[in-house]
Amino acid sequence: MKDGSSSNPEAGSACGRDFMLFRAGQFVSGLGDACAEIAVLWWVAEKTGSAVQIAAVFAPVSVARIFLLPLFGPLGDKYSRKSLAIISDVWRGVLSALICALAWTDSFGLAALVALFILSSAGSALFSSVADSIIPQMVGTGSLQKAYRHTSSMNAAAAIIGGVIGGFITAKYGIKTAFLCDALSYFAAAGATMLIRLRYSGQRGDASRFSFPAWRKELKAGVRLVAGMPLQLWICGLAAFLNFVVASMTVAFPLLAKESGAMPVWLIGLFKSGVSAGVIAGSFAMGWLAKRLHGDQLVMAGIVVMGAGLLTLGSGASPAVQCLVMFAIGSGLVIINIPLMTQNTLAVPDQYRSRVLSLAMFFNQIFAPAGVILAGSAISFAGLGATLLAGGGLILLSAPVVLLIPGFSGFLRLKHGDAEGYFAKTYPAAFEGSV
Repeated sequence: MKDGSSSNPEAGSACGRDFMLFRAGQFVSGLGDACAEIAVLWWVAEKTGSAVQIAAVFAPVSVARIFLLPLFGPLGDKYSRKSLAIISDVWRGVLSALICALAWTDSFGLAALVALFILSSAGSALFSSVADSIIPQMVGTGSLQKAYRHTSSMNAAAAIIGGVIGGFITAKYGIKTAFLCDALSYFAAAGATMLIRLRYSGQRGDASRFSFPAWRKELKAGVRLVAGMPLQLWICGLAAFLNFVVASMTVAFPLLAKESGAMPVWLIGLFKSGVSAGVIAGSFAMGWLAKRLHGDQLVMAGIVVMGAGLLTLGSGASPAVQCLVMFAIGSGLVIINIPLMTQNTLAVPDQYRSRVLSLAMFFNQIFAPAGVILAGSAISFAGLGATLLAGGGLILLSAPVVLLIPGFSGFLRLKHGDAEGYFAKTYPAAFEGSV
């Protein structure tokens, strides 16, 4: 499966100066996020000692971000994507600074903390709505898969390194310093994005003043677009199903570590690091795999690896084997995601990307919270092992079903140049009259 040639003269082995600046800034903000996650977990646990209270902080923030994603999509198709990314980072930096001020004065209040994190999640949703649509403009068609490999590996590396740094800073200097690092990381990311050379707008050519009627009209147009592309809906359904089942891992991490009886807290960290390390390894391996396997074959392979991994976890493997399985699951995730993300991004014309990709992320993630709740109920009823075995079995059963999706294999086997604008060519009625 050969890539098309890049339309960006800078997109060489490093995907170009602008992309590397952008990713470097987001790598730094990822380090800050990891520090803040450890700090808030420790702060809430220290003040309340309640797992329910910890969930009360994270659950509404996750739901708010998911529902805000499609609402911000129209902005990225009309206004400067570079400016929106900067605004989102500055916004999150200010909110993190306010959380830092609460920690500095020891003014703990669960309601205030949740409110600040929800407001911060609006910045995360705004950034997510433009992140995938700005990358093709930076790197060009031929280097898009390489750019997604860089992105996946750098995000995973930030999670691993940030977790180590965050644990050290929180333990030695306190939670206020960890939150301060998070705030500074967002301002650093905004500074890096300011240094990229081009504006990277949505190429609409009508960046007039914002109005709610125009925003509502463009949001509705985006929904009609997604609804009018059956293959896009099938891909969203596949991703939503996998996210729903894999959400059980959120519950499984602490329970697997607890059942081992040996250093459970450290095992949780090892499990999370194992998944992230697998993502990094899978991202590097994709360059070799993509030359030998078609996109649909890669997706099938990733599904099989994930399903087999959950089956192994459910069969009572030793902690050492469990860590290796986490690594394999991380590799499987990225082997699925990169071909789907690359083809899906290319297939949507640039002037619609922010809306369509934001809606796709919304559908992909909307069932994940329900998966966590269902996994918790299933574990209480049938046990951890049976729940993991059932999840692994369902994922494995989905592998052959993928081949039955109309047009799926042909779409993922397209060369990148041929995939560009594929949805507009295949579903012209969906794009007629769209704004």
